[in-house]
Amino acid sequence: MTARTNAPARAAPPLTLDVAEARADVCTVAEVARWLGVDKKTVYDAVHRRELPCARLGRRVLLSRAAITEWLAGRLR
Repeated sequence: MTARTNAPARAAPPLTLDVAEARADVCTVAEVARWLGVDKKTVYDAVHRRELPCARLGRRVLLSRAAITEWLAGRLR
């Protein structure tokens, strides 16, 4: 029979800079709306029309700040 130890659970490793940067780049519809100074409905409408680059995770709409910046730069030319 093996003895069980009551070792404490390991803490998650600290986030690396790449992971932290990637998380900072992911925005919600509300964050993008605040950033662009528009209503959330305007962002949802643009997502629905496939004008804004986004990804869906279940019912959540996730947007990349870098992709939105690139999209916006292309629209301002």
